[in-house]
Amino acid sequence: MIHYRFVFPRFHAGRAIDFIVRAQNSGAGWRSPANRSDGGTFVTGLCAMTLIRVEGILEVPSAALDGARDWLDHVADADGRAGYEKPGSDPVNRPGRNERFASHDTMTAIAMTCRMFMDRTRKDPRIVKGAGLLTDDLPAWDEPRIDFS
Repeated sequence: MIHYRFVFPRFHAGRAIDFIVRAQNSGAGWRSPANRSDGGTFVTGLCAMTLIRVEGILEVPSAALDGARDWLDHVADADGRAGYEKPGSDPVNRPGRNERFASHDTMTAIAMTCRMFMDRTRKDPRIVKGAGLLTDDLPAWDEPRIDFS
């Protein structure tokens, strides 16, 4: 007897992973909309972390994660800082929505997280340097939200 509650979620999850893999851009990263010629660290981070999470449960092509590593290498500078589209680039600024975060190393945090989970190490010099950048710019707790001062 087939237990459909196990088969169907796995089938749909597999289709979602297939879509993510097919949507990877020629530049090795991901960006919205899918299959553009460039990439972005934010969307690449989301896609890479999704693939990392299902690795070992579903089939994830190693080339997809290798491409994510290539993208993170492409946007990293010597100080451990990651840009959005290239080293030193800021994320897209949406007036009224995210400008208070523009001067913070959000893309660096995304790149560090991906590297730690993909490579299972914290000893990569880009992670160590990036951690220094992030600890120099900690958020402050102001009720009822967490924000940067």
